[in-house]
Amino acid sequence: MKNTMLSVFCLLIISCSSDDDNKVIECEEVVIDFENITTIIVNIRSQNDNHLIFTSEYIIDNQDRVVALNVNSFLDHNSYFNKSTFQYDEEGRLLFERLNGECRYNIVWTDQHADVFNNQNQKVSEFNFYGDKLIDFTRNIAMNDPRYWKFNYDEDDNVISIENEQGIFVEYLDYNLDILTPYNFMKSIGILIIDNKPFFKNIFNTEIIYPFQGDDFSQPLSFRNYDYELDNENRVIQATNVGSIYVTEFIYE
Repeated sequence: MKNTMLSVFCLLIISCSSDDDNKVIECEEVVIDFENITTIIVNIRSQNDNHLIFTSEYIIDNQDRVVALNVNSFLDHNSYFNKSTFQYDEEGRLLFERLNGECRYNIVWTDQHADVFNNQNQKVSEFNFYGDKLIDFTRNIAMNDPRYWKFNYDEDDNVISIENEQGIFVEYLDYNLDILTPYNFMKSIGILIIDNKPFFKNIFNTEIIYPFQGDDFSQPLSFRNYDYELDNENRVIQATNVGSIYVTEFIYE
């Protein structure tokens, strides 16, 4: 834990409209002050030479919400630094993301349904929840190429498969119920992250990926196995997709 004071200032009024009606979100000036902040750093490295490729620094408040995110890319052809801040409503639901000082996404909630709008007032995705469990979502709405995903859970609330319009296309097997997934701390901003693992509960060892296009079996089944390294608090500090050239490390501060 870090004893520090984090102040996030934002002044922005933006109007977001859906296909059916107009919705307005006012992003007024916000000051967030915390005495206790947790920082988690996620590094992506090359397994061959341990070269750092990406680093993401997540600033988390005492309600387990990501309030700021700093991302560095060290790729020679695509290096950059981005800083995001996030605002929540009184129920702890994500309202908007500001990227490098400008509003990037706004989220409109209706009960347990979330519509995500970009800074051009276009609805880009929508999500349905049951409590804190993600049930299904649709992406690429603004591109007129909607992609639907549905989550299937076991009795331990772990995702066992994800399906699209054609059926199940990925399965997750061999869960370790004693170890939490290291991605779960991202859950508060999970609807803005392409990776779905923030909505998982425990770590899994096997991922089975099916061919993506209907009856096209030119791509065979892919099996991915994962190895994990733990610290003395049973937290994952390194995750490796066996056969990949990358390794992911987690640093808790």
